[in-house]
Amino acid sequence: MQDVANVGRQLTCLVQEFWNDCWTPLGSLIKCLGDDGPRRLHIPLHSSVAEACSEDSWNLPHPRSENEVILHAHLTTVAPPVATSSADKFFWTVDETRDHILLTCGYSSEIWRYILPRLESPDVCFMNWTELLSWIKAPARGNFCTLKKIVTQSTLYHIWRQRNNILHNQVLIPPDTVFRIIDRDVRNILLGRRGRRAYNTLLSSWLKFE
Repeated sequence: MQDVANVGRQLTCLVQEFWNDCWTPLGSLIKCLGDDGPRRLHIPLHSSVAEACSEDSWNLPHPRSENEVILHAHLTTVAPPVATSSADKFFWTVDETRDHILLTCGYSSEIWRYILPRLESPDVCFMNWTELLSWIKAPARGNFCTLKKIVTQSTLYHIWRQRNNILHNQVLIPPDTVFRIIDRDVRNILLGRRGRRAYNTLLSSWLKFE
């Protein structure tokens, strides 16, 4: 499928395999995410795209790598495929841009306003995906870039989940509650890796501006 990121366009695609067909801008997902991608995402190697989603949402676990975050972010702009009378034909309607959903809408912006001061970036405001990636990759002391990546992955994942929650369940969780969920998620990740040398100081860095 081509032009999948175009906003507001209904796209038709003959769906083949989730991992081998180039149905996203990332190309072949098995090449993008690696041979252990099926294990990490809990999607068997020869699954179809439709088998990666339920009736109204994508069934993907918490992203653990930068490419998985990019895939999650892309899928926030793509509704799960809805089968037509043809068994292997599906439609996607793209209604919102990735940048708007994850970075600039009022809801996501409020969540980032809780997050960024904890990462020593109280004055940062992301207007697009490029700015976010540049901020993540910017030189920082020690292993602080690792902390930024962990927090960013968790933040994008939970914003994406809340977007689906609003769309499908009409339930709105306040941004400060989502922030507390992200905070707990980050703490659990860092505590789970505290035995690794590179993570020894990251929890204290995250809690420094609590």
